[in-house]
Amino acid sequence: MSTVTIPPNLTSPRDDAVQLHHAFEELHGKTETAILLWMHDLPGRDAIIVKQALSSDTLNLEAATEVICSRTPYQIYTFKQHYFGKFGSYLEHDIEHRASGDHKKLLLAYASIPRSEGLEVNPEMAAADANALYKAGEKRFGTDEKTFIQIFSERSNAQLAVAAAAYRQAHGRSLAKAIKKETSGLFEFALLSILRCSQNPAKYFAKRIFLDSPLSPTKMPQTVAAQVDERSGNKRHCTYKVNRDKD
Repeated sequence: MSTVTIPPNLTSPRDDAVQLHHAFEELHGKTETAILLWMHDLPGRDAIIVKQALSSDTLNLEAATEVICSRTPYQIYTFKQHYFGKFGSYLEHDIEHRASGDHKKLLLAYASIPRSEGLEVNPEMAAADANALYKAGEKRFGTDEKTFIQIFSERSNAQLAVAAAAYRQAHGRSLAKAIKKETSGLFEFALLSILRCSQNPAKYFAKRIFLDSPLSPTKMPQTVAAQVDERSGNKRHCTYKVNRDKD
């Protein structure tokens, strides 16, 4: 049976405020940025991070991509509302003006297309998607990016995870390795973020926090801010266990 020990002399709210004030004066760099972001709720943090990442003077498309591609449809819907409420601009509008090519097409699709958040899956659809992705990538000369965008932006996390398993079973290679082989740059990063979050979001963020060092001031806070994984309206703490196995 656990016990709680109460200090004999509790500090006053005024003393707490003074100590916090002094502590904030000592903050700087990444730590200051992360603490200031944590003063907002999750949708507010996401909105601020993405807006900064899509601003011309602090452009960081990787940070914007990570937030968008690691969130559930409901989380995206909610932070888009905060985004417009705080900054008076639509997320899609800023993506249109800052991103480019297939990366932009994927972000726009992923941020706007409704997807199920349930655990129901269709094995036949998963097998068909795995075959379509193989034909769009490894089987042909050149890559059919449109097929990748369509499947990755329209399938639920559960459905995409099953499709990835079907891909490995049918073709003897992980879908992640196929993506690395057939795509590059921010488009590759977006696809891998979506895929890995569909399979194991806790593992994804563990690797981002502990293995991708050093982290930029923009990327670090938004990675840490995603430590709480929301599924079906319930908040769950991700267990950060770094798995160093390659895909």
